[in-house]
Parts: sequence; C-alpha cells; structure tokens
Amino acid sequence: MRGINDGAHIFVVDAHPIVRNGVRLVVEGMEGCEICGEAESLSAAFEEVQNQRPDAVVLELVSGGHYELDLVKELRRLMPAVRILIFSMNPAELFAEASIRAGANGYLMKTAGIAELRTALGEVLAGGLYVSPSVRTAVSQRGNLLESLSDREHQVFLRMGEGKTTGEIAAELQLSTKTIATHRENIKAKLGIASGAELTRRAVVHVLSRGRFEAAA
Repeated sequence: MRGINDGAHIFVVDAHPIVRNGVRLVVEGMEGCEICGEAESLSAAFEEVQNQRPDAVVLELVSGGHYELDLVKELRRLMPAVRILIFSMNPAELFAEASIRAGANGYLMKTAGIAELRTALGEVLAGGLYVSPSVRTAVSQRGNLLESLSDREHQVFLRMGEGKTTGEIAAELQLSTKTIATHRENIKAKLGIASGAELTRRAVVHVLSRGRFEAAA
C-alpha cells in the first residue's frame, strides 16, 4: 500500500471552492503528495475520478448524505484500491458509521485542524482506517446509550432500523401495536430523541453501519 512518502495523487470533491483550495494547500504541504483533480460533487466527477485513478479521494458529505454514500459504494465497487476520506459537517454519531459501512476509509469533521487532516490522509493512504477521537467518542457514547435499552426495546429498535412498520414489528414479536408504540416512546426517552422521524433515522443508521464499523474498529 502506498504511503505519503511514496508519492500520492489525491482528488478533492467539495461544493465550496475555498474548502477545495484549503485541502489543496494541506496536500501540497505533504511531501510527495499532489492534487490530481477537483470537483464540486462526486456525481459530476465520477467519470473523471475513474480516469484519473487517484490514490485517494477527499469527499464532502453534504446534508442528508445518502446519495453521496450510494456513490461511495459504487466507486468502491469500480475502484477497490482507491482510498476514500469523508470530510463532513454532518453529525458524526449519525454518519461516521454509515460512511465506513458504504466503503469509506475515514471520516473527518470539517471542524478538524490542519494537523488532523494531514494525519487522516496519511493513515488512509497507508491502508488504515481513520476515525478521529471525537468521532469514536460520539459512537461510543451512542453505544453506551443503546446498552440502556431492555432486550425487548432493542428488538424493536433493530426492526425499526430494518424498515419495518409498527404493525409489522407487532406481528413479528407477537405484541400489540399499542405495546410497540410504548416501547418506541421508551426508546426515545432513553436515547434523548425528540421525534419519531429522528428515532427511525437513528435506527436505520445503526443497522446499516454496525457490521462494517465493528469489523474495522
């Protein structure tokens, strides 16, 4: 696996020119590294990235993120060797695991400093997985909260993450829909979640991401 001292070509994808320029300055300050291309979105640059064959892609994950993660999965399928570092303002506790599940090799918040960006790039180029300490803390805290759920609540939470409705969960667990609704409210209270929509999103992210993240950690 190529490291930063062996020379590396990096492609930057971000909607904001000032961010792309900042990443360029960081990369050009790393010995042997250079920018081989940039674009405002991965969909716009998908073909160019395949033509350039960069060693790594620094990719912005915009609000919502799911469309970009689908493209990450496809890029990983087409270019298994490329290293992908997600650079995002999205909440780490919701999207770090999902990003790694999709095939990213690292997740870095845009609030990170220059030194951490250099560290993250070096780690993913060397073949490792980079998840910043703050991200690991957020994920760990979420895991600790999940441990507060009862066995039945955890069963309901996982089935929500699989996209099942209250009626489907009730039928599968042989409980009433009223009981499932009560479990949902209890889960929301224990996890500090205000809305049903947020609870569903949290459950989906957990189910989609837990396998890849646990394997990589």
